[in-house]
Amino acid sequence: MEAGEIASFLCSTFGLQNNKAPAFSKGCGSLRYITTPCGVFADIDKFNHTIVPVPTAQYGERLVFKLVVDGEICIRNRAGEQWLARGSLFLTTLTPGYEESFTSPGTLFAIACEKHRCQRIMPLLRRDNGVAMQLNHSDFQYLTQLINHYINNGGKISSALSTVNSEMIIALLGEMLLQSPPPRQARLTARNHNIIAIESYISEHLHNPQLDANRVSEGVRLSVNYINRLLAEDNLSLMKLVWQRRLDEAKMLLQTPAMQHLQLAEIAWQCGFRSQSHFCQAFKKRFGATPKAVRAAHLD
Repeated sequence: MEAGEIASFLCSTFGLQNNKAPAFSKGCGSLRYITTPCGVFADIDKFNHTIVPVPTAQYGERLVFKLVVDGEICIRNRAGEQWLARGSLFLTTLTPGYEESFTSPGTLFAIACEKHRCQRIMPLLRRDNGVAMQLNHSDFQYLTQLINHYINNGGKISSALSTVNSEMIIALLGEMLLQSPPPRQARLTARNHNIIAIESYISEHLHNPQLDANRVSEGVRLSVNYINRLLAEDNLSLMKLVWQRRLDEAKMLLQTPAMQHLQLAEIAWQCGFRSQSHFCQAFKKRFGATPKAVRAAHLD
């Protein structure tokens, strides 16, 4: 099923529609799904439009799980706005005022089920109008593979086994959310998880002079805007963080006895600077002294 049909699927199955008529290009998105007595399991790939509830549809008894596999989405509802990055699990009802925006072509699993299948989690939904958590890497990989396998093979097995598997997945997603940290702690956990991933990627590719915002964004599968919002809390931007890490690495090399044989040009190159002059200017601006002076002071 191609992108042009995703809108009608969202409307008929989830009670969602495009906020404004999109101009689809062929191949910009695709969809796989399976319908069982327990719910509808859909894998929506490379979708990038804003969707809202269908005004005339009555979906008050339906819940929707969303697992963000790639990209990021912005959810707006009566409780406010929240950003769901790769690895986020979210459960919501399609209430008036709900809006979901894909800031870049995104991939997610969407699972619709009746409210009676998630009775234990309903108190959280009534309180927060939506429950979200950031999965750790292992849990994310497990759930992604499990749901993907089910969508691919659910139609090939008996209806009884298909129903049991779909019930198990819905119950598993609900339990994950029940065991998630409180909202504020969850936001901090998600932020820390993403910051660690960003800093790790930068450290691993620091020597590459072509390391820029877009390369980091692609490497950690988070948009540049989302990363900059995360770092703004520490008065940083993505590229400011990259240059800080490069300069910190250079200072460490200058102060390491085993690296005293390295020329300044070699250190600049190893830390991703295109020229020694650019390196020296940036180093002095950050540390208030030239690289040569810092090396000499450490040797003394």
